[in-house]
Amino acid sequence: MIQLSNGKILAPMGGGITTAVTSSKAMQEAIHVLNCINLAETAIDNNISKIYSSLLSNSKLDIELSQIDFNSRIVCIKNKKNSKQACINF
Repeated sequence: MIQLSNGKILAPMGGGITTAVTSSKAMQEAIHVLNCINLAETAIDNNISKIYSSLLSNSKLDIELSQIDFNSRIVCIKNKKNSKQACINF
């Protein structure tokens, strides 16, 4: 588990993904996702997934949004090439 400077937590899910999660690109993407969350929190709930997916699809990194759970306040991102996943509590 990694705590970012803004107090958010980056928690690896599953086995063998620590390297992917702690790489600088993964950290940049995690921060990007957190920024997306902060920008979209006032959006209508049924449109939030579309907003996040759109923002992530504009990213230069080869990842996708794999899960959003608003009750648990978790967003997960997945590497499209190797299917490794990382989740962020927000």
